[in-house]
Amino acid sequence: MTSVRTRAWVAVGFALGALVGVWNLGRAQSSPQRASLTPLAAPEAAAGPIPTDCKDDAEVAARATRVGAMSKEAEALFLANSQARFLPPKELPARFSGKAIEETLHRSILAAGVDAEILGTDCNEYPCVTTARARSTADVRKIKEQFFDQPTYAADIKQLSPARADDPKELRFGATIYQSTDQRPAELLAAFSRRLGVARVGPGSLRPGIPRFAPDTLGSDR
Repeated sequence: MTSVRTRAWVAVGFALGALVGVWNLGRAQSSPQRASLTPLAAPEAAAGPIPTDCKDDAEVAARATRVGAMSKEAEALFLANSQARFLPPKELPARFSGKAIEETLHRSILAAGVDAEILGTDCNEYPCVTTARARSTADVRKIKEQFFDQPTYAADIKQLSPARADDPKELRFGATIYQSTDQRPAELLAAFSRRLGVARVGPGSLRPGIPRFAPDTLGSDR
């Protein structure tokens, strides 16, 4: 009887051992599967923080927008400054008005005793410029002498220079007067030449076919 019980306990031990072995084997086989399933959680993280490269692209676009806005602002300020360079001084005396300069040139033409025609006066920029045309360079010279000798403007800057015309044979010129105390003499002279369509220095000084004025018909009293 005792031997039978002993064999029964041995059998039970073997059975339990087998069950434990099977259970451990199943656990060992199931562990890699759980580990392999872990990376599958990555798609859920896609809805989380924005990747670094996306952040960089957005920042670059924002900076480009800011730079574009600053560039436009700088261009607007530059244009305003350029235009302001040729605004008349505050409390400009009446003798520098377009009407006064045109009347002065008209008196000079009469005093010169030559045949010349005043074409008009431009005050879109400072100083006002009156244009006219004459028959010869000799007539322009006489007008210039009278224009520079006007007693009302003895202390002011007076300029008389040739102007570009559609007809190469037409002797057109422009005249202007401004204060000698103005701090922009070189700029005003350059602008005066530009407004007359003649850059007296540098490329484009005269178009082909246009006769040059005699040197003593050009310039100013300074």
